[in-house]
Amino acid sequence: MEDEKIQHKLKRLPSKYHDAIHLFQHLLDNCVSPPKSLSNGNLVIMIDGLDEGAVAYPSFNIADWFNTYNDKGEVEGAWHSKLNIRWVFTYRKGFYRFPSNRHVTEIPMLQPLQGLTAESAKQALQQFHPSEEFLNEVIIRGAIVSNT
Repeated sequence: MEDEKIQHKLKRLPSKYHDAIHLFQHLLDNCVSPPKSLSNGNLVIMIDGLDEGAVAYPSFNIADWFNTYNDKGEVEGAWHSKLNIRWVFTYRKGFYRFPSNRHVTEIPMLQPLQGLTAESAKQALQQFHPSEEFLNEVIIRGAIVSNT
């Protein structure tokens, strides 16, 4: 990158939430240049486990990253990434409410994630010969949907 302001910001990331969002948006809008080997110029951004982030930081929401902010951190409007950028978000059903947006497509098979069934957890761990008690604890702690 040739922009000295951006280089400085990347060396010392912003401490204010809305400033970090602004930097992220600026990087996507002005600094991302796909390699020449990608003739279509598409970029896919995957953000996994939104529900886990919501537990750790309940006051923050992914929708915040799609707003524009003034210097006081107040929302001014909506931000839309370029058309060549596609977003993939994953989260557990029932643990996270994704903000409504007319550009959002939900793929029922993939999202919101349904979690593993109790049977698939047993099959995945069977090579380790776990006790029934251990399997039940994995299912409970992993919020895995039970078949029974």
